[in-house]
Amino acid sequence: MSEMTNPSTQTIRSGPPAEASDAPRTIAISAALAVALLALFYAGVFVLPPVVRAVATHNLYNYRLTVEKAVAQGEYERALAVIERAARRLPRDIYFERPEFMYTWIGEIWQKQGDAGRSLDAFLQAQAWHFRNIALRGYLPTPKLIRDIIESYFALGRPEAAYHEARAALDFYPMLSAQILQTHKAHARQDLRIERDLALLDAKLGRYSESRSRLQQCLAGNAALPGVHYALGRIAELWQQSPQPAIAEYERELAINPFNENAAGRLAMLYPALHGGRPPDLAPFRARAKAALVAEFVGPAPGKALATFFSVGARVERTFELAQPGTALLNIRASSTPCDRLYGWVDVRLDGAHVQTLYLDGPEPFTHEVRVPIKTAGPHRLEIENLTDAMRPGEDRNAVIHAVRVYRVDS
Repeated sequence: MSEMTNPSTQTIRSGPPAEASDAPRTIAISAALAVALLALFYAGVFVLPPVVRAVATHNLYNYRLTVEKAVAQGEYERALAVIERAARRLPRDIYFERPEFMYTWIGEIWQKQGDAGRSLDAFLQAQAWHFRNIALRGYLPTPKLIRDIIESYFALGRPEAAYHEARAALDFYPMLSAQILQTHKAHARQDLRIERDLALLDAKLGRYSESRSRLQQCLAGNAALPGVHYALGRIAELWQQSPQPAIAEYERELAINPFNENAAGRLAMLYPALHGGRPPDLAPFRARAKAALVAEFVGPAPGKALATFFSVGARVERTFELAQPGTALLNIRASSTPCDRLYGWVDVRLDGAHVQTLYLDGPEPFTHEVRVPIKTAGPHRLEIENLTDAMRPGEDRNAVIHAVRVYRVDS
């Protein structure tokens, strides 16, 4: 019996413990796994960032890096293509990636390359996108963008368009009037048309004395410059409260420019009171204008507008025909209702190409004269598109196109 043993004890003594025999292998596996993980970590540290950068470079949301690299390498066409793709495809609710900022960047790139035409196209697209803010409230293009547009217009020899841009900016940013007019003042002595426009901008600001002085300087340089006598007449009415001198100025204006519908309208208003109710004789001026008339677009019935724009992108299109190349004078009679003390803004295009933007800064109908050189005879398509809309309780900004007349003029 003494030699008998417990079976369980005998089993334990028959060999070494299992844990002791597996321990070295477990330690080896753990060490190998740790080394593998460490190697993978360091591989990720050194390899992953270049891979991520390479992938991110081609990601739409990382377009800025691509553009900056392309510009640094002088590949401007590729840079611009990337920005334009982003402007078309990125959601507008990403504030700093909105199209208005992207097109401003495009314009600045072209500006640095000395291409005023392409930079202007981009700046105008940026401005149009500024007006398309959510909830139709609209928000304003920046002062720098406005000045870039004005400078581009001057570089292209289009001071009339620069005038309308500045006129709107004086309502957008009244406290920055000196900065806004800086470019006009720099160019005024080079072209009497710019001197005249600067006088009109002075009048808009209520600086009638300075405006009158500039207008008289314009007449000393060119007694037949259109628009000067009309402006002097308005100053006589508004500032001097003198209808008789105003009538004389309107008559002088029509003798020079029979197409000035605003002068004819003011003359018809003032003349009867000083001449016993007798209306002015406008027949000679109207006959001269009618002889040059190419096309006339009016509303469907007397007193009805040609078009009323209630939203951004609304437009009116008409076609007219020129028998021979030359300068077309577009007389666009329009008005606007204000919202937040700002009025409507429309874009004028001919055959799909931008001609001019017009700021409709008044609720009363006013005729804007737009001169366009046309190099080809035949039919031409005129488009007028609404760029800005806004509304709030009690106010709704709309634009109304009352009539359009097209004249064939010599200059």
